[in-house]
Amino acid sequence: MSKKRYCIAGASSRGYYMYAANIAGEQFKENAELCGIYDINIGRSRYVSDKTGVKIYEDFDEMLKTEKPEAVIVTTMDAFHSEYAVRSLTAGYDVITEKPMCITSGQAYAMLEAEKNSGKRIIVTHNMRYMPYILNIKKLITEGKIGDIYNVNFEWNLVYNGHGTSYYRRWHGIMANSGGLLLTKSSHHFDCANWFIDSLPSKVFGFGKVSKYGKNGKFRGKSCRSCEHKTECEFYSDMTNYEFITEFYFDNEKYDGYIYDGCVFNEKIDAYDTVNLAVQYENNVSLSYTLNAAASYEGWRMTLNGSAGRLEIGHTATGDSRDSSEVIKYYSLDGKLEVIETPPTPGVHGGGDIRLLNDIMFGRTDGDPFKQQADSVDGAAAVMIGAAANESIKTGKVVDVTELLGAELKSYKSYRK
Repeated sequence: MSKKRYCIAGASSRGYYMYAANIAGEQFKENAELCGIYDINIGRSRYVSDKTGVKIYEDFDEMLKTEKPEAVIVTTMDAFHSEYAVRSLTAGYDVITEKPMCITSGQAYAMLEAEKNSGKRIIVTHNMRYMPYILNIKKLITEGKIGDIYNVNFEWNLVYNGHGTSYYRRWHGIMANSGGLLLTKSSHHFDCANWFIDSLPSKVFGFGKVSKYGKNGKFRGKSCRSCEHKTECEFYSDMTNYEFITEFYFDNEKYDGYIYDGCVFNEKIDAYDTVNLAVQYENNVSLSYTLNAAASYEGWRMTLNGSAGRLEIGHTATGDSRDSSEVIKYYSLDGKLEVIETPPTPGVHGGGDIRLLNDIMFGRTDGDPFKQQADSVDGAAAVMIGAAANESIKTGKVVDVTELLGAELKSYKSYRK
């Protein structure tokens, strides 16, 4: 078996842990080879190279010309996914990109066009599709457990001074870098909803604000390490005790100025931390979605109402075993409850990451009956909810997704191969 050759654009922690370390490891060594890594931060590239042996490139185009990979894995800052994807497609290489596929409607259109014109393909790594718990739900819906879906309610909570706050320490808190949490985080959630509903979003209306972070602080600094307000700030965090963070981020700030423990009260922060959306789909199913990035606990809940019943699903992580849940509740139309047990799956992101990697690296032999592997249209659909929501929040208007995308089409599904 010939090995597939991969290059990585973006020496990020995700690029290292999810892709570089795994491809260079034992599991994929017989059929995959990591042949090059590029990043504007040479220090982080050196870290990845030291751990995996991958060759470093300081010029992206030179890497492609020299290595001629089967695919380029894009794990840069979200704002640059589109740039490196389009350059890779144009040069004749497939693309595997982290979510979100990109952060604006214009970038989504550019990627769809580049894929169509190049004849190559984009895979978007929406790993929620690979979590056994989520897949079980998809199977129930596909088998007709709740009949035709009428509407969906989706609530996602990111815990205060933990996961939720982490986005505002880093580049994600700036809309120009990430598209805000509606792209950098919620694209996960939107793709999951799109997958369950089995349609494409057509109209979006939303409200959003920065409730906790950014200008809401009474004081601010440059970073936690250098801050004068350590004793009085509720968000102070000493990350110097973490070896990886120190070696990967702090030791390499000098190359690009990126601060990993930035101040959550930076006045430039403009990514909404509190959001409510309404989404209409092409098949007339409606979705309501809320996001809170300073919540009391970490977790999510979703209800799906249909012609044959209702599913209640989700997961909470409160630290209190009485409130921990990862079951599927089905209510028939006569109100009877069926509890479907789903044992927790070990592994990163609910066991989704390694299953996604196996799919990409080994390929599928089952024809992908539930369409777990997300393509460019799936990626664009998730992006366009966030992009349309940002536009709606800004203008106060209902946003037509296809019009925002810029394609003179009835539906952007015409891009699907």
